[in-house]
Amino acid sequence: MYRYTAQKNQQANKRYAAKKKRQRQSSARVAARQEPALQTASTRVVKRTRKTVTKASLPTRVSKKKATRQLRPAWWLDFLVLGSAYLLVGIVVIVTLMALFWAVADQILPQYFRLERPKTILLVGSSVNERAQIMYLLRFDPDNQAIQAWSLDTSTQVELIGQYNQYPLASIGPLIYRYGNDNLQEVKSAYNFALGTVLDEFYFMPQLQSLTTKADLQAALWQLFRESWLRTGQADRVLFTNYLSVRSAKSVAVTPATDLEAVSEQLASLSRQQLLGCQLRIYNAAATNGLAKRVRGLLRSSGVVVLKLENAPEKIDQTTIYYDEREEDCQRLVAILQENFPKGVAAVADQGQKAHSYRVGAVLYLGEELAR
Repeated sequence: MYRYTAQKNQQANKRYAAKKKRQRQSSARVAARQEPALQTASTRVVKRTRKTVTKASLPTRVSKKKATRQLRPAWWLDFLVLGSAYLLVGIVVIVTLMALFWAVADQILPQYFRLERPKTILLVGSSVNERAQIMYLLRFDPDNQAIQAWSLDTSTQVELIGQYNQYPLASIGPLIYRYGNDNLQEVKSAYNFALGTVLDEFYFMPQLQSLTTKADLQAALWQLFRESWLRTGQADRVLFTNYLSVRSAKSVAVTPATDLEAVSEQLASLSRQQLLGCQLRIYNAAATNGLAKRVRGLLRSSGVVVLKLENAPEKIDQTTIYYDEREEDCQRLVAILQENFPKGVAAVADQGQKAHSYRVGAVLYLGEELAR
């Protein structure tokens, strides 16, 4: 009896559960069929509401747009203002960079690489083994920031040291090399005696052109510095100083010169360096007459004061100077002679014993090597 009742209850529960399941499935199917219709109806209601709101607020929105359009500038005006701002900033940057470049190029560098004393430079427009086509003699005056340049006539006849024959100025370089003297010091010495002045520097420039203005001279010295840099891989301070001296010079004058003696006289008058502490006495101990006079004219441009010229009682081979090594001017005089004489000068430092007996600072004996 009890088992029968339990079975009946289980069957009833199953039937009830199945009925509920069918009801849920039926409700789901009905809801699925009704959902599109409900969605369509709700969409129509939303659109009608939106349209109503839009139509109601249209006048207000139009008025707001007009007000905004009147307040906002045109797009091309925005572009013009922005472009002007960028252009102004660019101009300020460029002007600032140019001012810095000017300060460095014309103010700082010339002060750092300034010349300490006047100098004389010779520019020869040819290579070392060809005749010179064009030559310029430059005189730098750093105190007055002035440069005097002379255009030399290369056909001018000059005498080489120790010889009586005359040669064109253009042939000095080739003539020295013809006899196997490949020492530039001897070429420089030959130019010294031919021009009657002591050259501080001289340069061969195959591409040298005619120089008439400051810009021409500046370009020539820059080319000289650049070629030296490319050839050696190092910046030559002396050449760069020469270039900056021309760049910062207040006056540059280029004049033609046919009278070398007049040029030598002018260079001697421009020299402010006077070695008064070492006055010189010159003895001609070579076989060439007039050699002491030529040496005196040569040394005038370096500020050397020559008190007397005489012939030595005996001939010697090597040019020799006796000087007082305690005098700074005498040391500078010896350096000038050793740098500008073809074979140098034998220096004898005897504390001025020989020179003081003649009441001078130094005694110079010109040897036979100058005559050869």
